[in-house]
Amino acid sequence: MAALSAELYFAGHLDQDQYEELAFQAELMPNYDDTIGALIGTRAAPDRPRDYTQIWKTRLRFEEKHAAGDSRPLERARRILELLYTIDEAPTLPVLIAPRREPPNARRRLELPAIRLTATSEEI
Repeated sequence: MAALSAELYFAGHLDQDQYEELAFQAELMPNYDDTIGALIGTRAAPDRPRDYTQIWKTRLRFEEKHAAGDSRPLERARRILELLYTIDEAPTLPVLIAPRREPPNARRRLELPAIRLTATSEEI
């Protein structure tokens, strides 16, 4: 979700506040298990699949119940949820161009690992 939200932000589908709320994933914090996880009794599982439409439905209900006179968080949650529904309901497009078949003697491209712009804690 962190990567997807960055793409949506740079494509202009999210404003900065929406991007920050959608991109922030607490379980990616290195001390999650000792802080938030310890408080709520869970361990970080950042690769576990999640239904973000359900997460933001719950968030929207929370914002509706506890708005406290500020409608910005409510509208932000509503717009993010609408965007997630749009992504979730996107039609599958037919393949218009058949995949290119390589001749048996063709040289294969190098398969390089993905480039990361951030270092892991082991690399620091």
